[in-house]
Amino acid sequence: MSSPVKIAEGYAATEMVKLLLEIIIAEISDFKRFKESSRQVVATSIEVFEAILRHIADIDKKKGKAEGPEWMKFREYTDAIASLEDLLLHCTYCAEEQESLLPIPRTTDVPSCLKVIDIWASDREITLAIIHKFEGDNFKKLFNERSSTLEKALREALKNDDKELILSIQKFVSQPGKRLSDEAIDEYMKGGERPVSNVKQLTESVVTYLAQNYSENTSHVIKIILLVYFPFALFEMEGTDPSWLEYLASKRVWDEMYKALNDCINHLKHSNPSAEAIGERYRGLAKTLFTMAPLPPLSFETQILEMMQIAKHVRRPFSGRSSVLVFTWSDVATNRYILEERAVSMRRALRKSLSLSLEILKHAAEQLTSSQRFEDAAEVKAVGEKFERVFRDMNKIYEHYKMADKWSQEVKPQLEDASRLDTERYDRVRSRVYSAKASRAVTPATPKNSMVRTVDKAMTPELPMGMSLPSRMSVSELPSRMSASELPSRMPESPRSTDSPALRSDRRLRRP
Repeated sequence: MSSPVKIAEGYAATEMVKLLLEIIIAEISDFKRFKESSRQVVATSIEVFEAILRHIADIDKKKGKAEGPEWMKFREYTDAIASLEDLLLHCTYCAEEQESLLPIPRTTDVPSCLKVIDIWASDREITLAIIHKFEGDNFKKLFNERSSTLEKALREALKNDDKELILSIQKFVSQPGKRLSDEAIDEYMKGGERPVSNVKQLTESVVTYLAQNYSENTSHVIKIILLVYFPFALFEMEGTDPSWLEYLASKRVWDEMYKALNDCINHLKHSNPSAEAIGERYRGLAKTLFTMAPLPPLSFETQILEMMQIAKHVRRPFSGRSSVLVFTWSDVATNRYILEERAVSMRRALRKSLSLSLEILKHAAEQLTSSQRFEDAAEVKAVGEKFERVFRDMNKIYEHYKMADKWSQEVKPQLEDASRLDTERYDRVRSRVYSAKASRAVTPATPKNSMVRTVDKAMTPELPMGMSLPSRMSVSELPSRMSASELPSRMPESPRSTDSPALRSDRRLRRP
């Protein structure tokens, strides 16, 4: 306590009360938790003790015979001594757990965190029991009108202790964590879920509402807030058992914390669920947090089906690699050691790689569209780098699960062939498309109903004058279809002797 508390000497009849008060004052002098409650209990007990001494002094002053007032005071102070001794004997706070405001988790024995909450609840019950005892008739008779003031001071002290605890938890939880974040939670790789942020936000809502609308009959709500505090504390403390950290990073844990806090809000605002139901919710959450249940087997079927459905929308130069990526994940999904993986860190790595694969397929399908064909070199390069990264991750997965031989003998050759074919086909088709565009740009338009077939001059060999290709003959067929015997015996004249009627007439006129 801030200053030494003086206790009157009293009498032999009050000696036990004085001795108990001295012990309790020494115990609570450095309390960090229940400090106001315990000190108010001492202050009220001293007032009762002094009232008893006044009653004894009043009787001592009486001369002559005892009358009604003396008998009444004698009865009141003797009853009060017995009641005060009983009250102080039950005032046994756990001093060991009062050394810090926030509970300190036992990092090597995580389930023992529940004992800390049980001790807090027991100490709080002590305060409530003392308040109820002070409200008894044995003490009220000593004070009359002052008794209500003392009771109010006790309840206010308990309220302040409760608020200080939950507000300190809110402050601790709301701080950015060194190792705990939304990304650290397993199985939240789809849908942009924010498990840690959601629990932080809901904790703040519960604490704020409880602080503004306090009721002393909310111990189960405060116990749930204490439960939520421990995963945050265990992640921040050095030396926490790694297996427990992996378990506390599972989806199951954070789902249950969120549901419990949501029930607390509804209980505080609408009394539904009931106080009994909140108590059950606390016990269920405690079991979830501190009973390391086996994690369910991994399953990739849903995501692989989605990858199959996306792959059909991916064009060259990535359609081949997309198919290999889907086949690779199908291979992973059948590996027994991967499906039975229990280490949360590895489960998280697998899900992260799967999420990245889905993201790349979606990007390739949505960004590399036909309208941008052959005009998206920068985008093709960026997507190619992403494919390289995801296949590096897949290689690490194969190596970790002792499938390195399968990667080198099966997956790697398939990937190399697919990459080569992707690039080769992309380049060849692009070349053909640009060649066709160039031809259309220099060839005169053909009448709509004409059957005349346009031949690219650049692709047509120079034939002897007067010859033409057969209508169904391709350029490549010319050498095999044309022989020396088939060439005409008389070569046509030069273009000057073009066989037109006007020129033939002109030649006849000039002939000698």
